[in-house]
Amino acid sequence: MKVKKEKIINFKQNIINQIEEFVEEICDFYNISNSYYANIIIALTEVINTPDIFSKENTENSYIKIFFSKKSKSLSFTINCGNIIFDKNIILINGEKNDLNTEKGKRKFLINSLVDTVNFNKSKNEIELVFFTSGIEKEKTQERKKSLSHYYNSKKQKVK
Repeated sequence: MKVKKEKIINFKQNIINQIEEFVEEICDFYNISNSYYANIIIALTEVINTPDIFSKENTENSYIKIFFSKKSKSLSFTINCGNIIFDKNIILINGEKNDLNTEKGKRKFLINSLVDTVNFNKSKNEIELVFFTSGIEKEKTQERKKSLSHYYNSKKQKVK
């Protein structure tokens, strides 16, 4: 089942708070772990707070839209900025070297490291950040296994 949700972010308000509220609501509803929550927040804020993309003149009366889509194996966040033009250079191209000594390089590294797939749609002026949910299940399984193992080992030691 595909689920969609939308958030309009106004630049006159605190951007990070608006993003956190939106993502927290989604993660709470889908029981998404804190590490995935953090990855989503950081990736979205890095895309939205990019100085090369937005200047103060462009953002005075502007807003962006974030579209959330839950698919069977992924969480997708699509950022649309209307008339403000995205810089597609925020995405690492296959095999591209990244200069971590620059802000743009650090931003590219963060976004591309935290997100499973980054798509840029020039005609719609959108960037889509896709997070695969298969890793979430693996993480939960590992946590449960560790917790049960710890519990079992603590009980075993008391019996001796």
